[in-house]
Parts: sequence; structure tokens; C-alpha cells
Amino acid sequence: MTSDIRNAPTIRRHLLRYATGVVLAATLGPDAARSEELSGSVTVYGWLPWIDAEVTSRSGGGSAETSISAGDVLEALKFAFMAAGEVHYGRIGLIHDTVYADLGNDGSLSGPLSANVEVDTTMLLSTTALSYKVYEQDGYLVAPFAGARYVNIETDVQISGGGPIGVSAAASIDVDWWDPVVGVRGRVPVTDKLSAAGFVDIGGFGTGSEFTWEIFGGIDYAISDRVSAVAGFRYISIDYEASAADVDLDTYGPVMGLTVRF
Repeated sequence: MTSDIRNAPTIRRHLLRYATGVVLAATLGPDAARSEELSGSVTVYGWLPWIDAEVTSRSGGGSAETSISAGDVLEALKFAFMAAGEVHYGRIGLIHDTVYADLGNDGSLSGPLSANVEVDTTMLLSTTALSYKVYEQDGYLVAPFAGARYVNIETDVQISGGGPIGVSAAASIDVDWWDPVVGVRGRVPVTDKLSAAGFVDIGGFGTGSEFTWEIFGGIDYAISDRVSAVAGFRYISIDYEASAADVDLDTYGPVMGLTVRF
């Protein structure tokens, strides 16, 4: 009996430690453990956009506008690669998105000096940013991000023919720049398998382009725990001022893809 009384403080200390552990486990739970785990996803998608462009000469030479439908883009498409990925450790994440498209088209100039015209355009948009999950619970997500977007647009024009006298000419335009971007991503669950997700960002601020903004909204359907289908609408606008001309470019259209999580 004396031994039991002597050991009572020790027993109480063990019980207190056990109770504290239970309380911490119940409070933090598996979410606390998961918050420090490495996770991520890869999305391969297709974006079939309309393209509206306006080029204005800075020397007073006027302006030119063009509008290309999604059907025209699909007909002119030679190659495309579009993918997004993200890696998270706890609340901090690294996100990346790449859009590359190679468009080619053939035409002709009518008149006495008729000629064949070949136009090849490549466009690369590559965005990398750091994100932070300020809120993530029960399928809801709010995650601001900040980073940079690299833009490269190259157009090659070849003219050949020109009737009996023959004409041959070539021209090339190659511009590229970096834009700082800031934005926020979000997700809202709709059902156990369906959720609405999207993001919005702005950038440029005169560093590369004068101003650029982008928005995406869509739905995510969970096929399994690790695989989901994505569908939505994406719009990106760029206002870029070069030494010779100002370029206003709007690219928008539906997006469909497949996401694999790990």
C-alpha cells in the first residue's frame, strides 16, 4: 500500500502525458501530419482558343486587327503541348504551367503578281510561381501565389512566286519578355466527386508587358482518389508595347484535361 502511494505522482505524470497526447492528436489529427507531407499533381490538357489581336504602329502607320476562330486554330495547328503541375510541402507549393503551340498556314496573294504565302507562328507561355494555402479544409481551398511568366511569340513569313518575274521574300518577328504575376487559386466542393475550381492573376506592370490578366473557371470530377477530369474556360489578355508597335492579344476558349495526383 505504501508503495502504491509513493508511485502515485509518477502514475499521474504518465496519465497526464497520455491525456495531453490524446488531446493533441484529437486537435491536430491526421491533418497536421498530412500538412507536412509532400504531395502534388500533374495535369495534361487541351486548350482550343479564339485569338483576337491588334497591332498598332508607334510611328503613326495605323493599326491592323485579326480574329482567328477556334476552328481556324485547329486547322492551322501543327503541334501543341499544354501541361500544368504542382508540388506542395505542407502549405507551401511550387506551381508551373506551360502552353506551347505551333501554327502554320498557307495562302496566296491574288493579282498580276500572284504569290504563295506561308506563315508559321509559335507561341510559348510558361508560368512558375510559389503558392501558400491560407485555407484548406473539407475540400475548400484558398491559395494566393506570386511568380513570373515568360512569353515568346515568333512569326515567320515566306513569300514565293510572283508571276513571270518571280518574287521571293521572307520576314521574321521574334519577341519575348518576362512578366511578374500575382494571383489566387480557389476550390469549392459541390458533391463528393465534383468541385468547382479556378484562378485569377494579373501582372506585367510595365516590366515586360504593360499589363496582363488571366482567369480560369471550371469543374473537377474525381474519377478515382488519384485521377480526375477537368473542364473549364480560360481567358488571357496581354497588352505589350514594343519599340515599333503595340500589341493587344486576347486568347480565350474551352479547356479539357486529365489530372493525376501523387
